[in-house]
Amino acid sequence: MNDIALAVMIGLFGPNIAQWLARFRYRVIFFGTILVIYLRIFVIFLCDGGLRYAISAFASRTLSLVGVLAPIGIALMIMLCVFIASLGQSNK
Repeated sequence: MNDIALAVMIGLFGPNIAQWLARFRYRVIFFGTILVIYLRIFVIFLCDGGLRYAISAFASRTLSLVGVLAPIGIALMIMLCVFIASLGQSNK
């Protein structure tokens, strides 16, 4: 099973990124992923309509149920991928 998981991680992220991500703690990856997602959404709104539009759209759309749960789900999937990558790295 570890060989299959490592092959999937190498296919998705590449060996260098999988080794680099396996060094971090899981909560750092989780909160970092959520922060990057929210920053990217804010920058998209900022480019789309300016600062006032970005603030109002960000507040209204990210404080909804989907706006909270979608980044959490994405961050949990990335944490799972990093966990699988760390299992593959411990055998070496």
